[in-house]
Amino acid sequence: MSYWQEIVVALLLLGSLVYAGYKLYLFFRGIRKNDNPCENCVSGCELRDMMDKRRKECGEKAKKEKKKCAK
Repeated sequence: MSYWQEIVVALLLLGSLVYAGYKLYLFFRGIRKNDNPCENCVSGCELRDMMDKRRKECGEKAKKEKKKCAK
């Protein structure tokens, strides 16, 4: 009678392990792709601010170079 309960518990544990492994995989895949680590930060994040500043600077440099080539 308790045999089916053991199967259910084993399936729940297996499901939990698979879910945890998948979340870890997504975390490390995001790091490898150079995604923004502060994407979900609610409060101020120095790293996010620094990345935004660099993106803005690179965008301005690209616009200036493009304008020089067009003339």
